[in-house]
Amino acid sequence: MNSLTPNDLYSRQPHLRSTALPLCLAFLAVLLPGSLSAQVPTPRTGTVIAWGNNSIGETTVPTDLKDVIAIAAGPGGSSSLALRNDGTVVGWGSDGWGTTDVPEGLIGVTAISVNFQHALALKADGTLATWGYNQYGQMSVPDDLTNAIAIAAGDMHSLALRNDGTVVGWGRNLEGETDIPTVLSAVAAIAAGHLHSVALKSDGTVVAWGSNLGRQTNVPAGLSGVIAIAAGSEHTLALKSDGTVVAWGWNESRQCNVPAGLRNVTAIAAGNDHSMALKSDGTVVAWGSNSNGQTKVPTGLTGVIAITAGGIFSAALKADAIPLVCPRPATATVQVQNGLVIGATITDGGSGYTNSPTVLLIGGDGSGATAVATTVGGRVTSIIITNPGSGYTFEPTVTIDLPPSSTTLSITSSQTGIKLAMNLVLGCQYNLEVSSDLKVWTPTGAPIVPQQGQMTQDLPLEPSTRYYRLAEIR
Repeated sequence: MNSLTPNDLYSRQPHLRSTALPLCLAFLAVLLPGSLSAQVPTPRTGTVIAWGNNSIGETTVPTDLKDVIAIAAGPGGSSSLALRNDGTVVGWGSDGWGTTDVPEGLIGVTAISVNFQHALALKADGTLATWGYNQYGQMSVPDDLTNAIAIAAGDMHSLALRNDGTVVGWGRNLEGETDIPTVLSAVAAIAAGHLHSVALKSDGTVVAWGSNLGRQTNVPAGLSGVIAIAAGSEHTLALKSDGTVVAWGWNESRQCNVPAGLRNVTAIAAGNDHSMALKSDGTVVAWGSNSNGQTKVPTGLTGVIAITAGGIFSAALKADAIPLVCPRPATATVQVQNGLVIGATITDGGSGYTNSPTVLLIGGDGSGATAVATTVGGRVTSIIITNPGSGYTFEPTVTIDLPPSSTTLSITSSQTGIKLAMNLVLGCQYNLEVSSDLKVWTPTGAPIVPQQGQMTQDLPLEPSTRYYRLAEIR
């Protein structure tokens, strides 16, 4: 039988007491100054689904590709890139320009972009990696480019957004696509088409420059409230904060004819002559040319978290199922040297943490030592000593706040006995245990594996049984 844990709950039978009594095992918690910190959410991983032209492998996604957090294709290209959660990049398709030949050893990537002849990767340190064909210098990153936070690959030119809100362009400049407007500032996002470039400013307005052959740089007058942009070969899309889409530019294939009633859009993508929108319910809408099935979204495709559009193909990132994990407390050991606490080592990161828990160091004959914890993906990943204290003759005990649990148990009378009402955490397993004295607990029935958060169970009235509790099976 498992020992009692802080997540265990017990209740008396209703003929003895009608209310449920939770057993609380609490630790004294002290909020340490400066111990709160913002955590960057762990990106959701997914599986790549592709459709449309596959004459040179555009939609032949590698079978072993997993843990993808971003995808990229270009309106002028026939290749795709995927960014994995370990910062590596995978490419497929083929266009003869080497855009899928990812440099060996490339790691630490945070964003990707690819188009007709070349590919770009943004690294965590704000620098860029490039590969493909460099006929027009589109891979020749300016030596003074630092602190990049976003990238965009045009057919034969490149753009980078710096953390000061300015834009840098290089490569072919046939139609002024790299002539950044001199007054352009406060930019929040960038996009690149065949021969034109687009910038979204932090005030929700859009600026475009370069080729205007298809009127793709004629930003509609009064356009505001924009939160995302996309550039096709010769058309441009904007997503507004109200979830609607605005399109302009070349419209021979009706790529600018946004479907009537399209609402609740969260992301957009533009191909050569087709357009895509991702809705808040995880479904995808596509319009424009369907010459190779690029706008024929696979039937039943749901759970999508990202989209991209290639020349005559499309791709979506379908979210992986989130595994159900039972909350489990983290544990750690402490190291002491010369009376000072010098470190703490995680022995079990636990699971189910929704924020950074409080850490306490207790005992050890010393005083003053403090520590804070950080979490990633619901697990405690590190404990940092913020004050080593003094006078420690042996390692203090480390206690880490428990992950939250929504497990509850209540009892009501029924015609034949009693009814247990249980709120359970999916992913956990429980034993229903009984006792007559709160000292000896005995499991009753098979372990409970919840298929839903709320469950009920009818039991006969047993005079010898006075208390019930749910014990998580560790």
